[in-house]
Amino acid sequence: MTDVVLVAIIGVVGTFVGSLTGIISAKIADSSRAKNDNRLYISKTQYDLEYGIYRELSKKAFALIVDLSIIYTNNHFRTNDTEKNPEEEIRRFTNVTNDICDVQDILHENAPFIPESIFDKYDELYSLAKEQFWIYLEDLKKCLQTGQQLVITDDSKNRVEKIDELYKNLNKELRKYLFSLSIIS
Repeated sequence: MTDVVLVAIIGVVGTFVGSLTGIISAKIADSSRAKNDNRLYISKTQYDLEYGIYRELSKKAFALIVDLSIIYTNNHFRTNDTEKNPEEEIRRFTNVTNDICDVQDILHENAPFIPESIFDKYDELYSLAKEQFWIYLEDLKKCLQTGQQLVITDDSKNRVEKIDELYKNLNKELRKYLFSLSIIS
């Protein structure tokens, strides 16, 4: 009888140890999976809010880049050799002014909802565009006052190219961030 009891105890202890090992293994696997799964879990409402912010911000930043690029890469300032059209320069100025204000408003109104690294990159893009805008304003004044062709500096062209490159890199980071989100149902 002692042998039977001993075998039974060994069986119970073996089952208990096996179960405990399974539980510990499952906990370790869950922990490893959580570390490898760099996903952020958010509600559908939060996802929709953030997605809307990024969509609008990206759209306005793109419009700003296009309007700056038209001015600085295609040299659209009026010259004595071409038809004088101050209304066109004023329209371009108005477009860039509106674009700058739109990006600023959307960015700062939604600052609490934007991860810091993404906010900082948008803010850098905005700052460079604003700097280029003030240069453009001075260039436009000279152009309208003199009627002569304005020479666009390499510095201005390079800044606009840097803004465009920053926008492309920002979109890559934003895409990566959005793909890291998982909606909790």
